[in-house]
Amino acid sequence: MIGRVVPPSLILAALLAGPPAHAQATSLTLRPEDPGTPWEAEYSQGVMLRVALTELGLPVVGERVSFFLHPEDDPDAGFLIEDPLTDAQGIATARLTLVDGRHGGQSFTGRTADDDQTAYPYVVTARFAGDLDAADPLCTGGADAGPAPDGGEVGLCPSETTSMLFVDLETVSIEIAPGNRVALGESITLFAILEDQNGDAPTAGTDVDGDEAKPVEGATVSFFFDLDGNERPSLDERIGTAETSASGTAQLEFLVDPAFFPSGDFAAGLQVQFGGDQRYALAGAAGRITIESGGPDPGRTLLDIDPPEAEADGQTRLTVTAKLVDAANNLLPADAEDHAVAFATDVGLFEGDPVRDPLTGFYAQMLRAPDQPGTATVSVSVDGEDGATATVTFTDPGGCSCDHGPRPAPGATVLVLCTALFFATRRRR
Repeated sequence: MIGRVVPPSLILAALLAGPPAHAQATSLTLRPEDPGTPWEAEYSQGVMLRVALTELGLPVVGERVSFFLHPEDDPDAGFLIEDPLTDAQGIATARLTLVDGRHGGQSFTGRTADDDQTAYPYVVTARFAGDLDAADPLCTGGADAGPAPDGGEVGLCPSETTSMLFVDLETVSIEIAPGNRVALGESITLFAILEDQNGDAPTAGTDVDGDEAKPVEGATVSFFFDLDGNERPSLDERIGTAETSASGTAQLEFLVDPAFFPSGDFAAGLQVQFGGDQRYALAGAAGRITIESGGPDPGRTLLDIDPPEAEADGQTRLTVTAKLVDAANNLLPADAEDHAVAFATDVGLFEGDPVRDPLTGFYAQMLRAPDQPGTATVSVSVDGEDGATATVTFTDPGGCSCDHGPRPAPGATVLVLCTALFFATRRRR
């Protein structure tokens, strides 16, 4: 029997092709140190993403693995993080920094605006492209799949795996700039500074956080005055809002209207609050504010006369005291600036000059009683403007406090005395 002749060209092709090719399945394991556990981080932190590439349980060295990230609810918003090579242990590592503007201008979310409990879920995908197409029969279980015989070529099949990354809000601090002292009726500029105290994670390295504070820009800060003294801000105590600048500073012009705000020293009178956003958590702080009394309102001056009644003996001294009051009915404090206070009376005589008590801030002057009974009207002026008035009664030293009529003429007095003597003489006879 004569055998079939094989063309030389086919023999040459067979020789050049060599042994038949085989495919090898690969496996990716995200977070190999703790498989199946999701990553957790806060906005502005850094995360080291690790994946192990193996085939037949052995590490695959020097192959490129790509890391991708997308929000769980928006797969189309995915992007490439890095595509590093596997090391000697078959581990590929990518660094993700959750800072807006990095990784190709991507932005990141901690929590949704209407959710203050749940960290925002992202999906991390690790993908190995392999040498063959995923649809290749050698990778789908077709003929020649599996380990290659000695001398045969091995192609690595692609593989892919996913895990979760939960991003939470970053903690921030807010503080009120000190030195807030203002008078009633005047304005003061309040400052609040909002910072992420550990800043943004660096783009390289392994640090989770930054090493210096970062101002938070574009955040809305609300300012409050603690009217009810409970040291907790409420909407009806809000005096305004402001947005933070590039330096993290929000500033508000505060008009201290005496119709609404009292004077005094309030250790926690100012309250500021940042309500949080999709990156940073809520923050609040309290600070001191000293509201000085406004300028005196002369018509509201309180006049006190001690004693309120005295004998008209020409010697008794009374103390007249003026307590200055502002337009909001607040007594001016002892450390208020001096004012020109003057007393006047239509009965009696003031002695010396008004003297200010350094402990109370009140002004006082001595009033000497007249030598004739009657009612005196005492008045005060403040900085040249007429103020309040008060009255004081001076009584007859003999005890009669009634109004006296005209005194009898000296001749009438003598006549009365002579008449009394005449009748007394007649009785003795």
